[in-house]
Amino acid sequence: MRKKVRKLQTSKTSPGKGTGGPGQTEKEQSLKLELFRTLHEYGPLKDICERVLSLIKEYLNCRAVAIRLKEGEDYPYFVSKGFPRKFVKSENYLYLHDKKGNCRRDSSGRPLLVCMCGMIISGRPIPKKPFFTKNGSFWTNSTTELLAATKVRDRGTATRNACNQYGYKSVALIPINMTTGNIGLLQINDKKRNLFTPENIAFLEALGYMVGTVIERKTSEEELKASEQRFENIFDSVLDGILLADEETKTFLTANRALCRMLGYSLEEIQNLGVSDIHLPKDLPYVVEQFEKQAKKEIGLARNIPVKRKDGSLFYADINSSPVILSGRKYLVGIFRDVTERKRVEDALRAREEELTVILEGAHDVIFQISPSGIILYVSPVVKEIFGYGPGDLIGRHFKKTTPLGEMRKAWGAIKRVLAGETVRNFELDQVDTKGKVIPTEINAAPVRKAGKITAVQGVMRNISQRKKVEAVLKRDKETFEKLVKERTGELLEAQEELGKTKRLSDIGALAATMAHELRNPLGVIRTAAYNVARKRENPDIDKHLANIEKKVLESDQIINNLLSYSRIKMPHYRKIKIHTILRESIISARSRFGDQKVSLSIRLEPIKGDFIEADPFQAGEIFDNILNNAYQALPSRKGKIEISGGPEGKDFLEINFLDNGRGMDKEERKRAFEPFFTRKSKGTGLGLTICRELVSLHGGKIELESTKGKGTTVRVSLPRKRKKE
Repeated sequence: MRKKVRKLQTSKTSPGKGTGGPGQTEKEQSLKLELFRTLHEYGPLKDICERVLSLIKEYLNCRAVAIRLKEGEDYPYFVSKGFPRKFVKSENYLYLHDKKGNCRRDSSGRPLLVCMCGMIISGRPIPKKPFFTKNGSFWTNSTTELLAATKVRDRGTATRNACNQYGYKSVALIPINMTTGNIGLLQINDKKRNLFTPENIAFLEALGYMVGTVIERKTSEEELKASEQRFENIFDSVLDGILLADEETKTFLTANRALCRMLGYSLEEIQNLGVSDIHLPKDLPYVVEQFEKQAKKEIGLARNIPVKRKDGSLFYADINSSPVILSGRKYLVGIFRDVTERKRVEDALRAREEELTVILEGAHDVIFQISPSGIILYVSPVVKEIFGYGPGDLIGRHFKKTTPLGEMRKAWGAIKRVLAGETVRNFELDQVDTKGKVIPTEINAAPVRKAGKITAVQGVMRNISQRKKVEAVLKRDKETFEKLVKERTGELLEAQEELGKTKRLSDIGALAATMAHELRNPLGVIRTAAYNVARKRENPDIDKHLANIEKKVLESDQIINNLLSYSRIKMPHYRKIKIHTILRESIISARSRFGDQKVSLSIRLEPIKGDFIEADPFQAGEIFDNILNNAYQALPSRKGKIEISGGPEGKDFLEINFLDNGRGMDKEERKRAFEPFFTRKSKGTGLGLTICRELVSLHGGKIELESTKGKGTTVRVSLPRKRKKE
């Protein structure tokens, strides 16, 4: 098969078909010379490429020629001759796309190009076959036989076979090269066989390189031209005048349109002028001095330079110059900004300032005038005392120089009101001085009218820093007074509530004392009667009933004792006692009273074993007895666990904790636990915790209760080491 393919490639062409060999005609030589001449012409790239195609077509006497060039990531036909429109349209693009129309890429991110054209352009490695050249070209004198004699792996890529389908037998694809790589290809098709020879293929490859060189040159030329055009557009669209002057001779090289308009000269006229032609003789020494300073970079901006126009009139310009070097020669680029109007305003303001200075220097408030655009037209000298700025620092500047950014919207709102004809009174606005310190001011402003038209805003600005300080003090004092009144009112309400509670408890105590007295006498009678019955009994079965009567009498007597204890609460009789000893006595007493209960008692009192406190020993014992009674009585089924612990609380207090795992309390029970006569138990008066709270309070301590329903209760008692001071 290889021999067959090689035979197809090396078949001799008919005489006079552009072999490019030694026997080429004078016409062929002339065509080649014309090709070289065309490639070196100047003009639009497309015109050159079309002329080249015409010459190739004439040189080879072929049916169709075309050039593909890179456009974005694809290589469509740039110019073509002889191909049907339908062929060009269907074969125009080479990139491979997916179902969504997106360009498919290889592992390095480059677009995948299809068909033999894509393979030649991409520069991928090509098989060592006779229809490929070492320079990366493809050619065949019979597409039909080539497709029949080779497979895809022989050709290095799958092909769309459009050339063969359109009847083209001879096909050559020649890469167009630049220094950066392939940028397209030259395609020659003919429906005759044996159009190509190794010689004319070699010539076409050289031509492809030359076309690439021309394209590279043209691309650079077009980019340079576009860059020059962009520069020219920018140069001529700038509103400020731009002038390029020779630093040594002081003559002008070029200028933009804006400067031509400013001076009234044409560009050609300006190129024949120098510095001395646009400045008055009396101003020239100063102007030259300024330019020399700018050349040495001693200054950047020369302000209010008088400039002479062609008609002899003057305008004033701020000129900013900087040195540049062009072709080894030093120049100054000057940027002229016409500030004639600004200078006129400054001169007018200066004259007006001189007229009003005598009047305004004695004013304590700042008098100002602002243009509709926010430019400060006038400000009185006292501004320096308040803000640190002199009038010269502010006149001609925007008012934002002394106005914080956060106040700008507010300030503009007031200016717009004045420009609408309104007078603004007592308008507060923060300003800043030269050190950035915020100064509160009060402004009264009104419109300035000329010929019935509002031309400016004029006003008076007063420094109200001292007033603000006084207001702040008054506000602080007011808030302090209101807070004090609120605190005292709260204290009075608490005292009133406490007084009411005390009166109610006092009434309850009196009632309890009366009830105890009234109940104790009947109980004594019942006890005596039971005793007499027991002495005279004849039926032993009555003993059980008598024992029950005695038990109930004792329980009632305990209730009476609690009532009497509550009604007889008195101030403590202080003694120096060992709290550990009192606790131990209460624990022993509780064990005796509730000895029939299976209770696990945990005692951890070592931290307070040697501590003394000043307290009433009787009342301290009563506190602990009541808490232990409640703990035992709260245990379900007469069994459970009670923990007693103690320790210091800071330097001045001792804390004793009583914890049980009994029934516990819900939120409502916890809220009412210390109320007199409140109890959920079937026995008792509900006075135990009430008495504890009163006794703890008398000692200057506190009692707290934590409880969860079904989990138990913790009572925390805190007593001072030293007696409560009266």
